[in-house]
Amino acid sequence: MAGDLQLGLHREKTEGEHRNTIGMRGADTETVKFRVPTDAKSGDTIHMIAEVKDDGTHNLKHYQRVIITVK
Repeated sequence: MAGDLQLGLHREKTEGEHRNTIGMRGADTETVKFRVPTDAKSGDTIHMIAEVKDDGTHNLKHYQRVIITVK
C-alpha cells in the first residue's frame, strides 16, 4: 500500500509495548511526513524500517532502520 508503513515484530512484545501502523505522507518521495501518535510519551521510541527499491531488471532493495525518540 503506497503511503502506509507496516511495522513487523519478530519477538514477543514486552509489557506496555505497542504494535501498529503509522500513516505516512510522501512515502514514495525523498521527504516523508508522519504524525507522532497522540498517546506517545517523552522517551518513547518509534522504530521504522525504510525500504528503497530500484527500477532495474532484478529490483535491488536496501533496508535501513530509523529510530525516533519522542521529546
